Amino acid sequence: MVKYTREQRLRAVRLYEQYDRSAASVINELGYPSRQMLVRWHRAWVEAGRDDGGSLGDGRGERYTPGQKRAAVDHYLRHGRCAARTIRALGYPCKALLARWVDELEPGRRRIRRAPVDAGTRRKVCFSNLRSAL
Repeated sequence: MVKYTREQRLRAVRLYEQYDRSAASVINELGYPSRQMLVRWHRAWVEAGRDDGGSLGDGRGERYTPGQKRAAVDHYLRHGRCAARTIRALGYPCKALLARWVDELEPGRRRIRRAPVDAGTRRKVCFSNLRSAL
């Protein structure tokens, strides 16, 4: 999914108004967005009172309160640093979001899984075993 900055969205919406709501003209000039997305951005802009474009954010806003974030991070840390267990127990958030919250609220406390041996070492071992077998 392509993300556009607030300025890019505002520019597209203003051109859409300038070109008498001709999505094709805006898309031809800018090369973005799709017609449907341009109409959505315009609707949000109009509903917000044609402001400076603050209404043209990604539309998600903050879904969880700071208390919910803290509760999720605390549960994660108290219950073995297992993201799946925390998500199952609380019903929110996804693993990527939980990881971001842990990094934000408790830097360095997240469990990061890595392969026990890196690929270069594994390759050397395989070749040395191959040579000794010959």
